[in-house]
Amino acid sequence: MCRLIRLIAAAALGITAGAIILADNAVHVRQTILLPAHAAAEALERNTASEWEDVHITTDDGATLDGWFFTPLQANGSGVIAFHGVADTRLGMLDHGAFLLRAGFTVLVPDVRGHGSSGGSAGESTPHPAIDLQFLIKRSAVRHASAWIVSVGLRAP
Repeated sequence: MCRLIRLIAAAALGITAGAIILADNAVHVRQTILLPAHAAAEALERNTASEWEDVHITTDDGATLDGWFFTPLQANGSGVIAFHGVADTRLGMLDHGAFLLRAGFTVLVPDVRGHGSSGGSAGESTPHPAIDLQFLIKRSAVRHASAWIVSVGLRAP
């Protein structure tokens, strides 16, 4: 009976330790510089009949957000900012971008703060959609703009 109790306690301890490690990795993004491969943007451009360019958006607090700005050759006048998840970079949003570009949307795919090649701290992972939406509207013939946000864990400032 003692052996069974020890086995159950060891299993519970192992499960708890594993859950703590997984939760910590999900919440605290490690600051790694993953420079996005331009080959991925070029492939998206070819596959979606669009054009792309590197963009660098400087926020009011001085952080520089890097991203790719895609314009379909047959734009519908609407634009979307595709924000990646908390443990990702803009590369993770390219499939979403392909879907949107094929539908005629102009697409901005940025690395949020502290991710990919963007500046700032990963602890400030909340994107600033208002700044990015203003950029999108000023930068193109977009009449309507939206944000497509995937698992970023947004919080009010």
